[in-house]
Amino acid sequence: MIQKRIFGMRVFDRRIYVLIGAIALLFLFDFIALWNSLYFYYRWIDIPVHMIAGFLLAMLIFFIVFQNQVTRLVFSRPKIAEQVFTVCVFWVFVIAVLWELFELMIGRTSIRLSTTGDMLLDIVVTTVGAGIFYAIYRFLNRAKQEK
Repeated sequence: MIQKRIFGMRVFDRRIYVLIGAIALLFLFDFIALWNSLYFYYRWIDIPVHMIAGFLLAMLIFFIVFQNQVTRLVFSRPKIAEQVFTVCVFWVFVIAVLWELFELMIGRTSIRLSTTGDMLLDIVVTTVGAGIFYAIYRFLNRAKQEK
């Protein structure tokens, strides 16, 4: 209803809203983890958070660029495996770099030798999460083509 009032048509389907909700839950977990110093006590907890974020972001980008009936016309990318890989993984990488720069600007992290490795690991793990999404997409797409 709101989409029709704003855009004059239905732009996004439910999957995109579910993914945005999942990303919001991840932000909520991040806030709770910061508030309770979980990242200090459990140094490993940062890795699955970034991997899940990369996976969800890649899925969101995939649905916006390749699946959605309205927005895919704007991007006009063919849904071939190389395009899916390039678009999803590249934009997740860009978002991961921007997120780490944002954390640096707000003072959540600082540039020291000990934190630089962690920042790079966060970027790599987020990108790996996007790669996992792509691998699942390829597996499911190949299985669908074999039928």
